Amino acid sequence: MVTFDYAPARYADLGEREPRRAVVRPYLLEPSLETHALYLIGFDETRGAIRTFKVERILDLSLTPRTFDPPEGPDLESVLRRAWDIIADQPDTLVRLRFAPSVAARVREATWHPTQRVEEEAGGSLLWSARVAGTIEIRLWILRWGDEVEVLAPPELRADVAATLRRALGRYEREASG
Repeated sequence: MVTFDYAPARYADLGEREPRRAVVRPYLLEPSLETHALYLIGFDETRGAIRTFKVERILDLSLTPRTFDPPEGPDLESVLRRAWDIIADQPDTLVRLRFAPSVAARVREATWHPTQRVEEEAGGSLLWSARVAGTIEIRLWILRWGDEVEVLAPPELRADVAATLRRALGRYEREASG
């Protein structure tokens, strides 16, 4: 068992928050190809659930004398299967996307997530869906496709991606006019 202070991610809309104390049964250390970071995955006794911790934000870690047995029930691999990359502790979310014909072949030729389903539309567009753990990580992947993808569901992700693209457009328009 380990205890540590965990510094929250710094997002502009959340303001400054203090680190929280966590008591964790560490299960594994997992690298992320997306973020080029290392994550600790384990059962957070203070939150009562499996959580993912970015190692760079772990402060003052100490080993405790307490031990624990491996988890029972669904194995960790099946829990992690829901993650887009590394974060598996978010709500199960159905993401539906429409890709433009110009990138449909590239999207179709890869398995992006084990739960994905693809369906070709008339005109060459591709409907893509997957059931993932939250939208934090898949959001960045979606934004990489620029104007060649449209978020169909969930509505909150569609609104978030649209707002992000509007902010980017505003930045480019200001630079072009100034």
